Amino acid sequence: MFNIEKISRKLMVSCQPEAQESFYDTAFITGMAQAAVLGGAGGLRLSGPQNIRAVKALCNVPVIGIWKQSYLDSEVYITPTLKEAQALLEVGTEIIALDATRRKRPAEDLESLVQALKGKVCLMADISNAEEAHHAAQL
Repeated sequence: MFNIEKISRKLMVSCQPEAQESFYDTAFITGMAQAAVLGGAGGLRLSGPQNIRAVKALCNVPVIGIWKQSYLDSEVYITPTLKEAQALLEVGTEIIALDATRRKRPAEDLESLVQALKGKVCLMADISNAEEAHHAAQL
């Protein structure tokens, strides 16, 4: 499993435009990621397996992977289900970020999601307050 010390005290750069933005294109995201690495980034935060696969082919830095997906019955948007997390795992994402808020999830609960991934990949919690941070750390 990934050694988190590799990114300690390193700049992590987010290269993840939204689907409705003009920069939402794998070629552009790859160029943005390469520029970030050339500028000294120690790692990248990227969205979606296609983008992660393309960037990892060109950049040798750790990736925090997410997959932004919308579900009608949930506000959770960042890697909302095990399906998205497994796809990120398959493309070699070193760290998978999960929405760890207390909001209703579209499928499995946060506890089940963490249990399914624990020991396979480093996990990161996207939270909105100290209580959620504490809960995520316990998981």
